[in-house]
Amino acid sequence: MRTIFIFTLVFIFQLITSQSQAGGTYTVKWIGEKNPCVGGVYEYSAELWFTPSDKNKPAYIPSDLYIDEFGVSGTGAIKLTGGCRITIQVTSLNNFIIGCHIIDHGTADPYDRPGYNDHPYKVITPANLQGVTPSSISGSTSIYRYDVTPKTYSVSSLLYTNGEVVNNYGWIFPSGWSFNGTISNGYTPFLTNSPSISVIPNNCTGGNISVYGISKCGDTYSNNSLISVSRPFNNYSITGNPLICSSGTTFTINSLPPFNSIVWTPGQNLSLSSQNGSSCTFIAAGDGPSTISAKVYTDCGEISIPAKPVWLGAPSTPTTIYGFENDGIVFGQNSIYEFTIYPPDIQNATSFQWVVGGGTILSGQGTNQISVRTASNSTGITKYFDVSVRVENSCGWSSYLWRSGYIGTGIGPASLVITPNPSTAETTFSLVTETNDAAQIATDWTCDVYNSFQGLKEKKTKLKTAETKINTSGWKEGVYIVRATIGDKVITEKMIVKH
Repeated sequence: MRTIFIFTLVFIFQLITSQSQAGGTYTVKWIGEKNPCVGGVYEYSAELWFTPSDKNKPAYIPSDLYIDEFGVSGTGAIKLTGGCRITIQVTSLNNFIIGCHIIDHGTADPYDRPGYNDHPYKVITPANLQGVTPSSISGSTSIYRYDVTPKTYSVSSLLYTNGEVVNNYGWIFPSGWSFNGTISNGYTPFLTNSPSISVIPNNCTGGNISVYGISKCGDTYSNNSLISVSRPFNNYSITGNPLICSSGTTFTINSLPPFNSIVWTPGQNLSLSSQNGSSCTFIAAGDGPSTISAKVYTDCGEISIPAKPVWLGAPSTPTTIYGFENDGIVFGQNSIYEFTIYPPDIQNATSFQWVVGGGTILSGQGTNQISVRTASNSTGITKYFDVSVRVENSCGWSSYLWRSGYIGTGIGPASLVITPNPSTAETTFSLVTETNDAAQIATDWTCDVYNSFQGLKEKKTKLKTAETKINTSGWKEGVYIVRATIGDKVITEKMIVKH
């Protein structure tokens, strides 16, 4: 009797094709297509191998075999000695089983081969990608407009249900993107034999990128994996000297893509003098702050360039003199004081001019800080002490900032000494005389430390000796202003914090 072993199943079975016995192991090797296509005709065969337990003896196909004949409905079956062979036609995507009856009597065997009598079978899975989904697509999801350099996108290799690798993929890209010289229409896929693809984006278009696997039979497809690609403009800015005089200053937008036109917008007290390509010259029609902005029109849309702050004309009048913040301060006679302008970087200032009445400038003229010795006042008659300063940029001079005070009969501390400076941790502030002796303090004094934004960082009050300490551990590195106030007298110094 011939037994039929070919029929369809909807489940995949684990197949054991080896059988161990005393003396060695029988193994059935199946030969044929692992993933056949629906409608195709295929031949499958089986070989029975025996591997002796003695590793010095080679595996071989026994010669004394009985191979039972079998067949499949709708196809024929043939019997060939020396192997189990059948020709079938695949009719659906369902799994099916092939099998046969193999007998080895083990007679006349020099290796004492045991007998074998079994019905080995194998589950065959037609090529099918239905329900399979590719991994997430890796690759750029944000590409600047006009960036047409090649971009690579990829997924992990797809697998058939039996683990075989899928070799065919369909990729759909936004309209205008190209692959190997072919331009996408936005819906027709680029076909590849790899889960990776290198494409060239066009100037403007973004959108969705999707990929799916194609079975080798061309009759089933996996699900899509999809990502979205945005196409923003690059970050462009206006460059040029932020100081504009009546003679004019030229500004440029660098590295622009191809454009059709640029519309420049001047702020208050500004007029447009001339324009050439991506550059434009503006003339100041007044003094003070203003802005310049622009819009660039391209085939890919409009680019709004962020406004650039500018200053028109001569600097504004300084706002503060550290060490002489208010009028009416009384200073010691024949004493040394330091005065610092704020802000120090006012409107591209290049020069500073100080005027002192009732004292002598010892150093710093032309800079943002001066050292001054007050005049003597041994008679007790009230003497006026005045300090004023103005700043210059390439457009002209600002107005003066004036401060007016008095010189008393006492001798104030000559200077404020900071040690160490730069400061790293504990730092000492000392009031000293011109001979670097500790100053004699007749009244309580205060010590204030300000950061570069005029924010109060440290304050010490009612100090009764000429020395006090602070700890700058954990402070941000930078320049700080230290101000000592002794009665109506003020001394300022710079302290640098560096860790």
